[in-house]
Amino acid sequence: MSLDYSVFIIIILVLLLMFILDHYLFSPLVDILRKRREIVTEARKKRDETFARVEELLRCYREEIERAEEEGKAVREAFRKEGERMKREIIERAREGGGDGGSGGEGA
Repeated sequence: MSLDYSVFIIIILVLLLMFILDHYLFSPLVDILRKRREIVTEARKKRDETFARVEELLRCYREEIERAEEEGKAVREAFRKEGERMKREIIERAREGGGDGGSGGEGA
């Protein structure tokens, strides 16, 4: 009979230990893991939103840089054309004024 009581007591102790471990260890641990999963999920969501925002800003900045480069090319081309026009005018004036028989303004 003593063996029967000891098996019964062991079963009760194991069940009691399972209840205590579940209540004080496993449930809080599961709650901590659940909260951690929520935090990680929220962090990933924020990361994805931030990456999307960064990509959008980068796209806008690249467009602005491209636009500025095009404007710079247009300004350079306008200055080049103006410089060519001025060069032609100076050459024409020199040719027209070159026949005055002068040696460049040096006197005797």
